[in-house]
Amino acid sequence: MTHWNTTAETGQTLARYKSNANKQEAAVLALFRRHPDCLLSPSTVCALLNKMLERQWLLTSIRRAITSLTEQGLLEKTSRKVIGPQGRPEYQWQLSDGQ
Repeated sequence: MTHWNTTAETGQTLARYKSNANKQEAAVLALFRRHPDCLLSPSTVCALLNKMLERQWLLTSIRRAITSLTEQGLLEKTSRKVIGPQGRPEYQWQLSDGQ
């Protein structure tokens, strides 16, 4: 699991941020595994997880998690798009083959 330490944090703060990133990635992957035939956009994933887990994760954090999981070969970006909450197109992702 991946935390992008763009603010050069250290110590307990960095450990907490890494832990949060791990939880987010695990939750995103679990959602895709629960719905293996679904195509999901980052905004949809964020809305579903925030509702299901009663948390308020940021969309940017969910996008980071999806990107990291894609780089790990666990998710794959499709060529399909949907209109997101800001009225702009968003790509959809799916669980990678073999997951």
